[in-house]
Amino acid sequence: MRHLSKMRLPRRLLALALLPAAGLAMLALPTTASADETPSADESTRITISAPANPVSAGDQVDVNILVAPGTAIAGLQLDLRFDPDLFAVATVTQGDLFTQGGAPAFFNTGNIDNQEGVITGAFSAITSPNQAITDEGTFATVTLEAIADSPACPVVLSGILVGDLDGNPVPAVVTNNGSLSASAPAATFSWWVLGLIITAAVAL
Repeated sequence: MRHLSKMRLPRRLLALALLPAAGLAMLALPTTASADETPSADESTRITISAPANPVSAGDQVDVNILVAPGTAIAGLQLDLRFDPDLFAVATVTQGDLFTQGGAPAFFNTGNIDNQEGVITGAFSAITSPNQAITDEGTFATVTLEAIADSPACPVVLSGILVGDLDGNPVPAVVTNNGSLSASAPAATFSWWVLGLIITAAVAL
């Protein structure tokens, strides 16, 4: 086995790989506020679902934008999204501008898309540079759904919401315009595989 000192990984790649380890661990904490709690409006990060309210015909594609207004400086966010699989299927999930404001480097993962169950789990983004966070409103992601049947609207539900600041502390969050579906959402858990993906991406640069 080669000694670690003999590995010639550029320092900037090591930094990209290792810096998230402290910052991303914040999202594993069970004390993070969920959408069902009512923290102070001055401190809570407000997440809004922007989805079409008009009827949708089979074959149409509709964009669901997930808008985030930080109540304090934040550096990472993870969430799940549930939809009706009898009416829609996910076509694409696109990174928004939330964590890239001001030229910040950010890692984004679409999460696990399951069109059979009607859920996206572990969609995640985080700023990968130290001492950098954002306070301005932005779009976390745009989810493009394709209608597989006629529908009077496009209900989606967010759950598993985990938000953290640059110091590794959880921050409260509330959701507005959250839909209602009969299927219960899974409990929020931190996707530890995200860190492995960041390290893999850094080494591949």
